[in-house]
Amino acid sequence: MADQLIEVEIITPSRSVFKGKADMVTLPGAVSEFQVLYNHAPIVSSLVPGLVKIELNGEVNKFAVDGGLVEIRDNYISIISPIADSKGTIDAPAMEAKLKESKARILTNLSDQELEELRHDIQFIEAQLKITQ
Repeated sequence: MADQLIEVEIITPSRSVFKGKADMVTLPGAVSEFQVLYNHAPIVSSLVPGLVKIELNGEVNKFAVDGGLVEIRDNYISIISPIADSKGTIDAPAMEAKLKESKARILTNLSDQELEELRHDIQFIEAQLKITQ
């Protein structure tokens, strides 16, 4: 129903990436992926690198986010991420090469912190590649 829509905004430090309406939004929560429908309970959650899917009338817009925060309140979703990419902003061959290079680095001698940062980077690259498909 037109009156049961959610307002959604995706913001990075440099720009507003998306502002529009949705029937349903899927988010990469820190504990697990979760969906938001009309009249969802208020919540603030951290996000991991992954896909934000914004559905409206059967069409899905996908965005790759590099972690961040989401606040859901009064049928308004505010997503704040350091980086958020849409399909048109991704250079798939470059991302595939970067993913291959990053996965090869896992086999090198890395500290625990370096390994965790590399896993984070790989999750974001994989999300970027998913939106190009």
